[in-house]
Order: sequence, then C-alpha cells, then structure tokens
Amino acid sequence: MKRILGIVAMLIAGEGFIWSQNGELSASAMNLNLLEGQKMEVVDSFYYRLDSVYTYVSSGGQWVLDSKSSYKYDASNNIKDYLFQFFDGSSWKNGKRVVYSYAENNTVLQTQTMKWNLEMGDWEYVWQKSYQQNINSGSILVMYSEWEKTSNRWIDKWQQVQVYNEEGKLTGYNTRNWLDDENRWIDYWSYSCLYDGDGNLLELINKSYDTEGNRWDDEWQCIYEYDAEGKLYTHQIIDWNKDDQEWKNVRTFSLSRPNGDDNNIVEVREDWNPEKEDW
Repeated sequence: MKRILGIVAMLIAGEGFIWSQNGELSASAMNLNLLEGQKMEVVDSFYYRLDSVYTYVSSGGQWVLDSKSSYKYDASNNIKDYLFQFFDGSSWKNGKRVVYSYAENNTVLQTQTMKWNLEMGDWEYVWQKSYQQNINSGSILVMYSEWEKTSNRWIDKWQQVQVYNEEGKLTGYNTRNWLDDENRWIDYWSYSCLYDGDGNLLELINKSYDTEGNRWDDEWQCIYEYDAEGKLYTHQIIDWNKDDQEWKNVRTFSLSRPNGDDNNIVEVREDWNPEKEDW
C-alpha cells in the first residue's frame, strides 16, 4: 500500500512564530513581553478544512479516502483548535485534537493534545506544553507534561529555555529532563543558532550532555552558505564522530534559481557515501 499526500494550501496562523525541536508550535518570536500586548477582542471564528489526503491501494488500483484535518482560528488568525479524523471505509472517526490558548498579545501560552478514547466515547489528554515568559531576559520557558490516568494529573517530563536576540531571532535553547527517582532536573540537549550581520542563519549547533563525564558533547551541525546577494545557495549537515573525534559529512542541499526567480527554486539533495568517500 502506497500513501501519497497531495499538495495542500494551508493558512498560516499568525506571524513570527518559531518551532521547537519536535516540530510543534512553541512561541512567538516577536513582541516578547506578554504583559504589554495590545488587548485583542475575538469577534468571530472561522474554519478551514482539508479533505485531500488519500491512500493509493495498489491491489485495487484506486485512491481511497484516508483522513482530513480541520483548523479553527480566532479573529487574530491564531489557530485555536486542530482536529484530525480518519475514514474507516464507512464513516469518519476522531483521531487527534490539539487545543491552543494565547495571551492578549497573541503569544501562545499552552497547547494540549488529546486522543479519542473509543471506549469512553470522549477525548482524553495525552500531553501538554506550557509557555512562560521571562520579562527581564526575554527568554521563554517551555514545560512539557504528560497526562497520568491513575493519578488524574499532569506529570512534568522535560523543560526547555528558549533565548532570543533583540531582533526576535532564536539564538538557542537548553533542554532538561526530569528524573523521578532523583527528584531533580538534569541537562539533556543544547541547541545554538549563529547569524551573520544581516541576520542570515549561519550555523545550528547541537550538543548533548554526558552525565557521567559531566560535560557537553558535540552531536551534529547544520551549516548555511549564501551568495553575494544574501540568498541561500547551500546548506549541509555534519555529524560528530566520537570514535574518530572529527566531523563527518552526512548530507548537503544545493539550491539554484534557473530563471533567476526566487519563486522557482530547485533543491538537490546529496548524501555522503563513507565507503566511496564521495557524494
């Protein structure tokens, strides 16, 4: 069975948002002060539904309806509710739901993810992320928690401090995990972003924490290069080899504009073959 996702035109909920390491919406990179945002009155909501996901069944030689996603927004174009449903051949079934809440200046405060419990016939919590602004530093604390059915409460799992520069660009974050048996937080992952004077991203540096050695170890990096006009033309991923104590090639992406049009970009990916020592 081959699954193919069609091309989707999707409305972006708000501007200036950055994404955390697992791809979920994290926090606004603009207007960082949560207490000084302009008060917004929600006038109305609107819906945007996507019904274009199909599965191609090779044995039957036909496309079969697979799933759909519904998005609910507020008057400020902030996504408030996301609903994923799948088609079981005869009717639509609930799958996943994400509910978002925001501050008055449209910075996200919390996201809660739920799944449909067929036996209960209702939604049940899975995990949530809460966001807290440090007014003095402009950093954002992200707290990830999971729902524990037995105690009927949220259990903290990890936290992440995201730091931004004056232009609202993410400069890095540190992630720590919670150890229940030791009742304390421990360092886990470090992520740093380096920019040039024009605000172009030059490097993404990722490190993991070695608790036994009590030190940060290199993991992998992304390196970006730009042409004389400041347009990205290549970026690559390199991986730190602990045994050889050196950086190893992993993957590279080359961008070209055949007609000089920024809306017509060709991207070529090449993977490094360590046996042949060539791309």
